[in-house]
Amino acid sequence: MVEGARLEREYRGNSIGGSNPLVSAKIKNMKNKKYKLFEFDEKKLKDLEKKYSPFLAKLLLARGIEIEKEAEAFLNISWNNILDPFLFNDMQKAVDRIFEAIDKSQKIVIFSDYDADGIPGAVALHDFFKKIKYTNFENYIPDRNKEGFGLNSKVVEKFKNDGVHLVITIDCGIADIFEAEELKKAGIDLIITDHHKEGEKLPEALAILDHQVEGEKYPEKVLSGAGVVFKLIQAILIEGRKRKIPNFLIIPEGWEKWLLDMVGTATICDMVPLKGENRILAHFGKVVIGKSQRDGLLAVLNAGGLNSKKISCQDIAFTIGPRINAAGRLEHPDFAFKTFAKKGAAAIAAAQELEKINRRRKSIVSGIMRKVYAKLDKRNLGKVVVIGDRDWPLGVVGLIAGKIADRYKVSAFVWTEFDDKKVKGSVRSSGDISIHSLMEKTKDSFVSFGGHEQAGGFEAELNKIHLLEEKLNENFEKAEKISEAEKKEKIDLKISLDEVSQENMNEMKKLAPFGMENPTPKFLLENLEIFRVKIFGKNQEHLELVFKNSRGQWISAISFFYEEKIGKKEFFEGQKISLVMELEENNFLGNTQLRMKILDIF
Repeated sequence: MVEGARLEREYRGNSIGGSNPLVSAKIKNMKNKKYKLFEFDEKKLKDLEKKYSPFLAKLLLARGIEIEKEAEAFLNISWNNILDPFLFNDMQKAVDRIFEAIDKSQKIVIFSDYDADGIPGAVALHDFFKKIKYTNFENYIPDRNKEGFGLNSKVVEKFKNDGVHLVITIDCGIADIFEAEELKKAGIDLIITDHHKEGEKLPEALAILDHQVEGEKYPEKVLSGAGVVFKLIQAILIEGRKRKIPNFLIIPEGWEKWLLDMVGTATICDMVPLKGENRILAHFGKVVIGKSQRDGLLAVLNAGGLNSKKISCQDIAFTIGPRINAAGRLEHPDFAFKTFAKKGAAAIAAAQELEKINRRRKSIVSGIMRKVYAKLDKRNLGKVVVIGDRDWPLGVVGLIAGKIADRYKVSAFVWTEFDDKKVKGSVRSSGDISIHSLMEKTKDSFVSFGGHEQAGGFEAELNKIHLLEEKLNENFEKAEKISEAEKKEKIDLKISLDEVSQENMNEMKKLAPFGMENPTPKFLLENLEIFRVKIFGKNQEHLELVFKNSRGQWISAISFFYEEKIGKKEFFEGQKISLVMELEENNFLGNTQLRMKILDIF
């Protein structure tokens, strides 16, 4: 259960007992305007039911998978479908330069981003160099709050003074035009591995591995940053064996799969679509986590109350990811890096420190949100809210903006002081308009801004921040709207309570791993009679509803912090409700329980 061990202990102690990807099929509107319910093509359904159970066939159709050939490819994840890394335009150049550095024992720096994509990618490349017994390298992860994203002039100067010969970036670099020029002038070669789009021009790098760069021939276009660096590792291993280098020949074939605990974690946490090669990386990433011998990783999972052998993508996204990000937000990302790159006592100590940082992050956000709610509850809110404080940590303003947007259904701009003259902040959309469009309409109020429909970031002048909310609200109606159809949440299937079974849960799990563009299926159950209501938790903030199927079996549905998700509603025995839910297998302290995870009640 991704909400954590503490919530599960409360539940067990007190209890009595994603967007729809690639769908071309028809969707019909429900009476409830918030949702769309998938409508099945009966002929296609009958064709799939010749091979699969009716339940699985319907779920396949709801994912846009309409024929057996597509279904077989989707359900049977095979490592044989992994792509040749040398399909990248510059892969051979990158590999040749790395071997030159190895041959000459030149100093290599692995420069990565500080998030849950960059850090796992950095650990993977670190582990690779350790495996081939190359020692003249170091990892450098910038301080998020002091250095910001990507390469910077100070670190370029440091590399010059340290005698660095080669820099390999992970999850960054494609936008660092000036820094690439400075490295070139200093005689330092640069290999960029990234997955972001380039700007107006490309950096002057020796090699660029980025599938989003114009003209790149690599077929897969949605890899994570760690996914790209994994392709580099694959290519170096292939080349090393081809050249019959002794340190490579003693590495077992397929050894690189042991790095998939990190690469799979990044693939899931960075919210890239779980299709194609990403689906393979995420699937085998979970398998490797189940066998992992990383002391720090096991300590992180233990702190989250998780069993590594029964881990889900949601567990990875909501347990491992936030802890990695917390280090960069509040302290230094090295704590996260050491947790996964070190061994034994050093790794466990780093993991314990990481847990403390994560708890502090939760405490800080919780304390700030109490003040924010107290303030906003008294205000007559417009479509846009701007709020901030000079003392709020920069790393948590995005979390705060998300919570405000969810609770008040507004677009939230949250800032903190960046220097004596500027503020820096994060934005989350209410879901009604494109955030980027709104900021574009209000661009004269920003020093800089960027983002997409749902989220973004900005810088503004400190002495003008008090004017920003009014101007954004003035321009709200001018911004590009998100259509009603786009705002509706998709429901895969309407089922009965009798269909909430372990058998169907096992069928559903065949579609895993779940994530971006392959979300956990959502189900609708209508006209359910509540047999028991339980409110529990220290502050009575959690909800359990119990129903009974036609066979007389009790079925439980649960929502932690239910008012934040479904609002202030009262429930009573005998009440008839409709329920939107996800099926979940809760694994807590070795015990498995099938139940429904409440998403909405109406």
